[in-house]
Amino acid sequence: MGEWSDRVYRRSAGSVGARLRLSGSVVLVVGRGAAAEAVAGRLTAAGAEVRAVAGCLADAPGPPEDAAFTSAALDGVSLVVAASASPLADRWVVRESSRRNIPVACVRAPETGTVDLTEAAEVAGVRVDVRTGDQRLDRDALGRVLAAIPARYERLGAWLARVERSVHRAIPDTARRRRLWDRLLAGPVAELVLRGHAQRADGALAAVLAGDSACAAGDVYLIGGGPGDPDLLTVRALRLLRQADVVLYDRLVAPEIVALARDDAERVYVGKQPDRHPVPQQRINGLLVEYARRGLRVARVKGGDPFIFGRGGEEIDSLMEEGIAFEVVPGITAASGCAAYAGIPLTHRDHAQSCVFVTGHRKANGELALDFDRLVRPGQTVVFYMGLKGLEQLTDGLIRHGMAPCTPAALVQQGTTDNQRVVSGTVGDIAALALEAGARAPTLVIVGTVVRLRERLAWFEPDPAHGDVNRFAARAQTKKARRE
Repeated sequence: MGEWSDRVYRRSAGSVGARLRLSGSVVLVVGRGAAAEAVAGRLTAAGAEVRAVAGCLADAPGPPEDAAFTSAALDGVSLVVAASASPLADRWVVRESSRRNIPVACVRAPETGTVDLTEAAEVAGVRVDVRTGDQRLDRDALGRVLAAIPARYERLGAWLARVERSVHRAIPDTARRRRLWDRLLAGPVAELVLRGHAQRADGALAAVLAGDSACAAGDVYLIGGGPGDPDLLTVRALRLLRQADVVLYDRLVAPEIVALARDDAERVYVGKQPDRHPVPQQRINGLLVEYARRGLRVARVKGGDPFIFGRGGEEIDSLMEEGIAFEVVPGITAASGCAAYAGIPLTHRDHAQSCVFVTGHRKANGELALDFDRLVRPGQTVVFYMGLKGLEQLTDGLIRHGMAPCTPAALVQQGTTDNQRVVSGTVGDIAALALEAGARAPTLVIVGTVVRLRERLAWFEPDPAHGDVNRFAARAQTKKARRE
């Protein structure tokens, strides 16, 4: 994952205590094999003088007679690392080192040592050290921290070094200058640099330093929140969400995603429900412009992808008309996310060579405005968004236009979350099964022979308190029993 820091940490009463410098220290590595070699290499890179001896390999308690490691090997050593293949040998090394009051770390059982080999890594020009007091958590925490660092972050450092002198000349006051840096690094200027538009960033900075009031306006991030699971957010979506002063979010955005915003960010619910729009779209467009004109960074978070049945195009159209800067962050759309979590591939060389996304919204007179002839084709998967309310009309239309009633169909409710439910059936009976199961929005309807693959490809286990109504389950269990 990277090299260790120049320092490691002593444990003290179960917590992290004083630091121990590796650079220039003599470190004894006890053990053979890949683990010991990897540890020795990383310690050397951190500046330590490494001595290596073979480990204690016997199974009997105490040091074996032929062990390469003896107490004499501890003379003049500042730190010991137990890295053998034997837990018994590692315990002996830890015990002997502790008896001599020499700090000791254990690679395979970190909790038994007196020192943490703190994880560190460098990515995009940033060196990160993590210490929790538990080496296992160090590795996990380091991975989480590194994931939050934008790609090409080193571009930002180079740009800051280049413009620093001009900023100092323009703003001699340290406090004001610090506020400016904070604003730049968490706003659109930094995003321009990260995307490789350094010249545009120079122009934006020059305008800010010149006091151009137009540059005091905020900006809008149109963020796809994905189908529900917060872990499916993109790295960019999470970063921009954390920068926002105001968050406008829809009904389909998971509460866990809204909670990722800064604690001091204003949260504004603008969700819609079928046939009930308490906040009209025009009002949402106006709010985005209003907040941005107040100089705020606005995150407009939408379920799924903002450009797939999300009316994102209408929102950025209004922003362009008003001259508001914006950025669009795509999200995992419900079709791909929910289908994947239901174990249904949308395309498959033996079943479907094309896939169509359709909205199941009805016209004012209650009719579905769908071109059924284009939907009823062989080798094609059809995914209906918002199709629950008109599901019976939808399936009747497919059958009237030539689709076989036995064509597999599935309904995925609250896909990718612990509340996920899947109702499996056919075009002929899926509407009745959904009614019987008490299905409710948000749901996604998938039609095509790919649904059959769920019998063997289902992998996601939702909360057992929420059932999975699957007509194919009994057949799948029967097949499994026959194989066994």
